[in-house]
Amino acid sequence: MVLDILFFRVAGVSFDNDDGSSRQAYISKLREGDPIGFESFEYQGELAFHVMTEDDHCIGNLPKEHISFIKEHYEQGHYFESSVSEILGLDEDGKRIPNYNLGVEVAVNVYDEKPRFVAPAPGPVPGTAEWRKQKKRERKEYRAAQKQSQKKVLTRKQCYVRAALWFFLSCGCLFPVSIYYLFKAWKTPK
Repeated sequence: MVLDILFFRVAGVSFDNDDGSSRQAYISKLREGDPIGFESFEYQGELAFHVMTEDDHCIGNLPKEHISFIKEHYEQGHYFESSVSEILGLDEDGKRIPNYNLGVEVAVNVYDEKPRFVAPAPGPVPGTAEWRKQKKRERKEYRAAQKQSQKKVLTRKQCYVRAALWFFLSCGCLFPVSIYYLFKAWKTPK
């Protein structure tokens, strides 16, 4: 059973790691729903937590005001399930906004017992940013398919020739109207 939920923005995302690797590079590879973990360390004599990706890359730190939340639940033997809830610094199309650092918002669920594995949904959760991006892509693809399936637009000259032929064939002779349309077709550049 879920005991508590915490949402927070990862701190220190613009800094490089101690090994010189870029946190921004690791964040750029993350997607909504990716699992996130914590690794404790000591900073200026106090407990602190690195926020880690599934591949054990540090992307930042847990903000100081949330350390007591994690510590208390950990000491009580509760289980954590944390994941990326949103990547910050991206536009509507999911592309990075120039001159802005990427950020990460994390969702942490706290359980009283180990959560059983629940298979992920086949697509993004409705209402999330990822869902909106997918719907926008689908609409673009649909419009592009509609444009390709439309009939070829006739030029003005082709329309005049067709009108002249229709009048000629329907009347069986060179009716004045068909002569008019043939003349217009001859004068039209395209």
